[in-house]
Amino acid sequence: LYKKPSFSIEDIKLKLFYVIPKNRTDKVFKEWQSLLKNTADEASLFHSTQFRNLSKITYDIYPEPVILENDNLYYDTENTNNGNPEAIRSIIPELEERFKDFLRPKLNERFVIGLVYEGVGASGALGEGADKGAFILSRSFLAEDEFQPFGSSLFYHEFGHTLGFPDMYDLSSNQPFSEDIMGGGRRKPLSINYIDSNLLKETGIFPN
Repeated sequence: LYKKPSFSIEDIKLKLFYVIPKNRTDKVFKEWQSLLKNTADEASLFHSTQFRNLSKITYDIYPEPVILENDNLYYDTENTNNGNPEAIRSIIPELEERFKDFLRPKLNERFVIGLVYEGVGASGALGEGADKGAFILSRSFLAEDEFQPFGSSLFYHEFGHTLGFPDMYDLSSNQPFSEDIMGGGRRKPLSINYIDSNLLKETGIFPN
């Protein structure tokens, strides 16, 4: 992990869910499965390339849309600033209770839960103790025309936070500190993107 080289990221298991608040079941996206699969495939290839195959992502997609137990306001609260991290904090415990078998990690495997959310959200974080991570991304960032050119980059940007990578831009002004995927590159296509070499080096995965 970034600045935590004792935590291995050689093998990363990504568990993906398409989650819908119970008051938004009329907005279920029909092509959600192919949307998640195509995005995860792109992100996995990008990750392997950037880490020179020293770290790899495999993923499982829960096979059904998950209708959450509450309306969106319960998960979002009234404040969706900074990417709506409150939704992660509310949704993850619910999924961990409902889908224990699907979310059972294997030994020595970095474990990440990804939420594609039928609502607002773009946020990611390490878990407590850095043994796992979670991120959320609004489905609109992957499916709506204005975001499609860089939706996969936003997906990986939020996933990058689960590895400990920081935002490389000013949160108030959006001015980037770098042009890689954690900075200005998050709004560029994944095919021309990269992870800054200094971030990669700080994972400790590469020989000195």
